[in-house]
Amino acid sequence: MNDKVKKYGDLAIKLRRDLHKIPEIGYEEFKTHKYIMDFLSTLENIKAVPMAKTGIKAVLDIGAKETVAFRADIDALCIEEKNAVDFVSTHRGFMHACGHDGHTAMLMTVAAFLNDNKDKLKQNVVFIFQPAEETTGGAAVMINEGVLENPKVNKIYAFHIWPAIEQGKIGVRAGASLAGTTEFNIDIKGKSSHGASPQDGIDTIVATASIIQALQTVVTKNVPPTQPVVLNVGKIYAGTARNIVAEQARIEGILRSYDNKLQALMENRIEQIAKGHEKAYGVKAEFSTEVRYPVVYNDEKLVDELYEILDEDVIIENELFMTAEDFAEYQKCVPGVLMLLGAGNKEKGFTNPLHSSSFNFDESIMLLGLETVSRILKID
Repeated sequence: MNDKVKKYGDLAIKLRRDLHKIPEIGYEEFKTHKYIMDFLSTLENIKAVPMAKTGIKAVLDIGAKETVAFRADIDALCIEEKNAVDFVSTHRGFMHACGHDGHTAMLMTVAAFLNDNKDKLKQNVVFIFQPAEETTGGAAVMINEGVLENPKVNKIYAFHIWPAIEQGKIGVRAGASLAGTTEFNIDIKGKSSHGASPQDGIDTIVATASIIQALQTVVTKNVPPTQPVVLNVGKIYAGTARNIVAEQARIEGILRSYDNKLQALMENRIEQIAKGHEKAYGVKAEFSTEVRYPVVYNDEKLVDELYEILDEDVIIENELFMTAEDFAEYQKCVPGVLMLLGAGNKEKGFTNPLHSSSFNFDESIMLLGLETVSRILKID
């Protein structure tokens, strides 16, 4: 490992632990925002500006023709932490259970490293600290507010800490790597009546049951058997009492695949099924989506370059994961790669999955991330 990189290890750990204590959910990362801005203000070569409410764009501009961006997500989850560590969350009911504290600490450390090694840079660098990855997707908002412009970003990278990959490895896959996702709702409206007089009402529960059954055909009758997809109904709301015909109901589900066109086709079929039940059951059925993330699609040329600059015993081709990530929004605009930073370590007990109340990782992995950035930017 580059000796210049090693000396930043303690800084990365301090930043990560400070951030871990103050987890905040999307667009409410106020303490996190201030902590990052205060830190960046100490780096003389970097200019930082707020955007997307709690997001930050920081730039190290050397006047080069090419600009590289690195992105970290800064939000946390609504999970009560169970880790017995001295930097445990101080915000009850909230936790950095997806490694975003590590992502942010790495990018802050990268900023400090590049600030100190500006003379070695051959490209401008944009540091993107993005809110709301876990909720409605802050990436699109950052893009709409110009995070990829002035200077114009030519390529973008990000890390995601990944316990399903062995510590010391970096998983990279050309093309589709993580799934696209659609979080959908179907709102069904009928007419209430006394349960003893069902003929006077329009029962949304019966319609809901039929819609859920019909949704099973979306995959089996529209998707080639060779295409991996997920359609899952996770929540149903209906009714107010056992002796009242339910006037309203709601279905909430997710849809995931590795093909954006297929994703759109399945969304259309779900809506058609919902609308078809209007005539069959006399209800009104409205299909809507809350979150749409495209497929994470890694640029093949950039992946090939990573294979050239990273050691053979470090870089691996990760398997396809049905996890979704709004880093895909940046990849729609510029070539990009999402790298999965291995965090699985049975010997040290780091085996809990992402979004677990006991998720944690060996903080030394952040140095591997920093080393990778130094190689991408060709800093000796």
